[in-house]
Amino acid sequence: MWHREGLHHLRRAIKVTHRSSLNTAYCFVWNEKQKRAQLVPQNSKNLRAFQFLYFSIIFILEPILLIRCYQLRHSSYNADDELVLKAYFTFPVALLVWMLIPLVFALASSTGRIKFVRHYEALSQLEVYLADLIVTVGRNHGGGRYNKAKSTISLYVTLLYHGLDDAGSKDEDFYLFVSAPKSVK
Repeated sequence: MWHREGLHHLRRAIKVTHRSSLNTAYCFVWNEKQKRAQLVPQNSKNLRAFQFLYFSIIFILEPILLIRCYQLRHSSYNADDELVLKAYFTFPVALLVWMLIPLVFALASSTGRIKFVRHYEALSQLEVYLADLIVTVGRNHGGGRYNKAKSTISLYVTLLYHGLDDAGSKDEDFYLFVSAPKSVK
């Protein structure tokens, strides 16, 4: 079951990465014919833009955020009325960028991207193998409450993902507004 959902989520993640960078900075493309992720060529301008974008986030934005965290930590609580708002933004974003550093370094290197695709495919094949080992009890082995809860959770997750897909689709107004100067050239 997960191998189908996993491929769907991987495809969605690749498409969201393309959309979030206005189709300029990414390291994977989705092959519709083979239904799998493929690497962007090493000398591609999209990969170079991906590396530049994420390394600039790591080496420029993260130090700025860490310095700002230090300033907020050692500032007087009465010095600024907007201190709470600044802290609620700065600390989580700095922590998030800090947690993403290993993943970004792995995806920016050529061997890391290859390993990522291979590991993902190996996990998917392992899930298929393990699912074949389990004996199915029947269609309604979980009972009515189980099936209702599963369908409700699936509905909410599907609505969330479709909302995210629609928010970043090429037909959405904000995307068209942001990408209009790019298409004028």
